[in-house]
Amino acid sequence: MSKTANKITALYCRTAQSSHTAIELQKHLLLQYAQGQGLGMDEVAFFIDNGFSGLTLAAPACSFTHFS
Repeated sequence: MSKTANKITALYCRTAQSSHTAIELQKHLLLQYAQGQGLGMDEVAFFIDNGFSGLTLAAPACSFTHFS
């Protein structure tokens, strides 16, 4: 029996001001881009920082400790 690993595509969305609409648009565009690039789509993980400035990496989802 052969075992294949699932591919996980991690996508990061961020807005400086809390905006559900902006996040949903980013998610859609990133997913579309990832699919167009042929990235593994077995599982998609979205990391979202809604309302955190991009001037710093001090945002919860940006730590990427989710993979440790």
